[in-house]
Amino acid sequence: AHADIDGGALLHLAGTHLAFDLAGKLRQLGYSVLQHTVYAASAVCQLPAALLSQIVTGDIDGVVLLSPRTAQTYADLIRAYQIEHAIHRLVHFCLSPSVADRLSQIQIDDVRIPQRPSIHGMIALTGQTTASF
Repeated sequence: AHADIDGGALLHLAGTHLAFDLAGKLRQLGYSVLQHTVYAASAVCQLPAALLSQIVTGDIDGVVLLSPRTAQTYADLIRAYQIEHAIHRLVHFCLSPSVADRLSQIQIDDVRIPQRPSIHGMIALTGQTTASF
């Protein structure tokens, strides 16, 4: 199925922070787009003690990062807790280069990005990797 440019408007339900201007791109393609904010995400400023322990003790093998904002928050928290030493062995699965770029302030040895930025690409990428663990 596809939308007809000459048909009715498309409704894009979004959050307050957008990693990509989908509505703008669709408008450039000739679609009428209504964008409505339906949620607001706020970053946490601390991690649960149990999660910190899992990171430091090596119970976690990889980190999945789907947005630049999430990657930036992750990097900020790693630095704030001074646990950069514990993440070197982790595989960091990033949806796109723009997500991976947000990790530049912390030392990461293994960043993996799918050929195409999609959930299917991420699933395939993590599946290929976990088969080798």
